Amino acid sequence: MNTENRTGKKSRLYVILAGNYISFTVLMLTAFLIIYYISLKAADRIAPIADPAGLIHAAMEMEDAMLPELKVERYLGKGSQAAVLAEDGRVIYATEELVRARYPERLLECLQSMDSQVRTLTAVLPENEENARYLITGTQYGEGGYFSVTGYLLLDEERKVLDGTLFPGRSFFSDEEFQYLSGHDEKGRSLYLEQYENRQGQKRQMLLALREPANEAYQRAYRIQTRIFWLVAPVYIVLAAVCIYRLSRRIRRFLQPFLGGIENLEKGRPSGMEHYQGPAEFSAIAARFVEMERQLQKSEAERIKLDGARRQLLADISHDLKTPAAVIRGCAQALQDGMIPEEKRSGALDTIIRKADQVSSLLSAFHEYSKLEHPQMPVNRKLTDVGYLVREYFAGRYQELEMNDIFLEADIEETPCMAMADPSLLLRALENLVNNAAVYNPPGTRILAYLRREGDRLRISIADDGKGIPDELREKLFEPFVTGDAARSGSHGSGLGLAITKKIILLHEGTIQAAPDPLPGWKTEFRIYLPLAES
Repeated sequence: MNTENRTGKKSRLYVILAGNYISFTVLMLTAFLIIYYISLKAADRIAPIADPAGLIHAAMEMEDAMLPELKVERYLGKGSQAAVLAEDGRVIYATEELVRARYPERLLECLQSMDSQVRTLTAVLPENEENARYLITGTQYGEGGYFSVTGYLLLDEERKVLDGTLFPGRSFFSDEEFQYLSGHDEKGRSLYLEQYENRQGQKRQMLLALREPANEAYQRAYRIQTRIFWLVAPVYIVLAAVCIYRLSRRIRRFLQPFLGGIENLEKGRPSGMEHYQGPAEFSAIAARFVEMERQLQKSEAERIKLDGARRQLLADISHDLKTPAAVIRGCAQALQDGMIPEEKRSGALDTIIRKADQVSSLLSAFHEYSKLEHPQMPVNRKLTDVGYLVREYFAGRYQELEMNDIFLEADIEETPCMAMADPSLLLRALENLVNNAAVYNPPGTRILAYLRREGDRLRISIADDGKGIPDELREKLFEPFVTGDAARSGSHGSGLGLAITKKIILLHEGTIQAAPDPLPGWKTEFRIYLPLAES
């Protein structure tokens, strides 16, 4: 599947998905808006929504002589009335029910605008239901979403003012003023008074008597809209299902190569994902898939190599055990058969003991090597002065090695060299290196312990001036059963000492090498680097 555009760039998944869905959405929205508009028109005929702001705006654009052309019913619906008044209350234009010469100022003061404070009229009746009282409270929507009381007015049954802060200076209200004060006329229409200026800059007032749609009309309009939406819903669901099905099929086509690749890998075949064609996001996943396949192949190759190394290790162990075992058996059989003269029996027994010690040493080394190979090998690392540790070790071995014509020297930094180390394991690694130098070199060999700070690392060198190491052996020395002898006879050791040493250093997050450039005056140098502890 080719998803490349004309410029050769791969399309993004969201572009593909959006392209499939946008057309569906546009059609559905168009149909929805048309149906919604029809439903609104139908509902508006049954329960029209008044638009006083639109009426006032239309009046602002007209001269007084043109006001009769106002389409009041168009803006306010049937049953509502409007009148345009001058500042003094004189009627400039009015619909039939509001026609009069003028509206007194005292009467207009009782009206409120649609965006001003809200006045609420409440009848307060005493227990004997006589001497009724009327409480008018003014509330205003304030900050924080709360209503606050801005004033009140208490009237008796004759509309006389008993107390209050609203309409200061008033002592009573006429019946008509009280009707306007309640916010409704005798037909139950809501009354409002709005201020505005016309195009000539003349101040005008608009008296509005708005008919509230009956509850039955609202209910009918609601039922009509509900029925229409119930008709739209199944169509939308079906089309949405079709769209989702098409999208899912297309996405499955993008995913199918991945499923095929996994199946091929399970059967040991190449995945075939190198030439994947799809959205940019999926192509990125395919690239990671190919990289994972390469890593798996590499891991499999390493596993095969490791299995071979383990088989070789077992073969080497078997080889090294066969020789001393054969010698022990031969000597023991000869002693049993009486084939060794009395004067040579002591030598035969010494041979048996020496070869038994060799077998024991080999098995111990192999056991130690196996423990270090285990991923759960415990390492008790703690803050250690490595310089002091090396100095103490060399002091303990000095006399022993000198008796065998091996001489120790030390060049160790005097200041503490702190590192996170397991002292017992680190000493084991040093002992292997020192023993290796003592065993594979002739008498008179000198062995040097060199220790210095180098940046954030600690350098530990064990050097000697013995025979040296051939270049072809330098990289293989840390492999199991590789020794400095061209022919491994097993006479000097197990061949595991350097392999064990390397694993110990790796457990300390360090490195070790047979340095190609030994310290001046020395032929062999095993160089160790350990991370210094943070001070």
